[in-house]
Amino acid sequence: MDLQPIIRNISYVPGPTNVGVIIQGNQAILIDSGLDESYGRKLLKLLRARHLELAAIVHTHAHADHYGGDAYLLQHTQATVYAPPLEEAILRYPILEPFYLYGATPITELCTKHFMAAASRVDQIYTEQFTIAGVELKPVPLPGHSINQMGLQVGEVFFCADVVFPVRVLEKYKIIYCFDPGKQRDTLRRLLTIPAQYYVPFHGTVLTEIEEVVRQNLASIDHLEALLLHLLETPRQTEDLLAAVAEHLGLNLDTGQYFLTLATIKAHLSALKQAGQLTLRIHQNRLFWERV
Repeated sequence: MDLQPIIRNISYVPGPTNVGVIIQGNQAILIDSGLDESYGRKLLKLLRARHLELAAIVHTHAHADHYGGDAYLLQHTQATVYAPPLEEAILRYPILEPFYLYGATPITELCTKHFMAAASRVDQIYTEQFTIAGVELKPVPLPGHSINQMGLQVGEVFFCADVVFPVRVLEKYKIIYCFDPGKQRDTLRRLLTIPAQYYVPFHGTVLTEIEEVVRQNLASIDHLEALLLHLLETPRQTEDLLAAVAEHLGLNLDTGQYFLTLATIKAHLSALKQAGQLTLRIHQNRLFWERV
């Protein structure tokens, strides 16, 4: 683990989930904290090797791989934790993530560190521009991938959280988790209007040009929507539809991937119903989706 410089006092720690690092004097600000206690330990070791004090952890959203390092970091520092509205509730009550994926008391397969990090306190809920250790951070709403994801503009650098995924991830997983595909499309288009010299996605490498990766991510959303509409030329139940999508895309889902994919398909079904392209009916106590 090491710091990769971006510009002046702004760096990031590359990994399965990147972490932003802003240094001001002898103080450091983290943007998210990675997956787990091990990641938090490594981050703190990295900072202390550079004689830096952790001033704050600023969260973009509350998926477990973005705040799992908090518990360790907060045991060993006096850092202040910032999070967006709604997302902050999940940081404080991590059971909410597996609960919303499962819809009830979650199965143990959804209570792993990948879906339910250790709880974190939240000291400040942010919506407007704020300052930490003399550094100005400007929040930009980026909903869609999660309920109230925020990006953070710091000078010429824009930390764009999980708005975009690199093409290798799109090709590997085929379906990227999405809470609201309509909002995700709007957010991706809005990203094109945000002026920055560097864009920092939290999965993938730092970008200086954003247009192509935005196009690829929009195409991924559009492809799934088109596939759902095609498959629903014959009415189907939700889980039958999931199986048909997985077969069409050549997916072999494990339990966690199953529920992530199911939730994403349901988000699309909700959006298509709201747009008047789908309807649902109950037949013999079974719910079917069908084209209008």
